[in-house]
Amino acid sequence: MQNLRAAFLTALGIGLIALALAGVAERGVQARLERVVHHDTLVRTAGGRTIAW
Repeated sequence: MQNLRAAFLTALGIGLIALALAGVAERGVQARLERVVHHDTLVRTAGGRTIAW
């Protein structure tokens, strides 16, 4: 019975670690995507002014 409990807790711990790693990876992907989508392009006008587009 004690081995069954240990196996269950081990599997639960591995599952929680996997979920945590997936969450960290998802945040990294989301941050990269937001940087690409919200990337401000600097445009230099004929008058020499720089504007964010």
